Amino acid sequence: MKISGISNVESISAGLTHNVAVTSDGTVWAWGRSNYGQVGNGSTASVTTPEAISLTGIEQIVTYGDFTSALKDDGTL
Repeated sequence: MKISGISNVESISAGLTHNVAVTSDGTVWAWGRSNYGQVGNGSTASVTTPEAISLTGIEQIVTYGDFTSALKDDGTL
């Protein structure tokens, strides 16, 4: 299925019930179930379409199960 509303994706990671993507400008997008806050928008409500998340300077983002971790360009997590 094509995901609308997001383009120029550099990397993507799929968790158990959520997804995150990083675009070429470093914007992090997330969608899916967020019962533990794994989408990263400060809510536990599910997100049905990609939503930009307030993270900057992201080099890499990884999901595992119900968790999301991000590596920033300064080496911090």
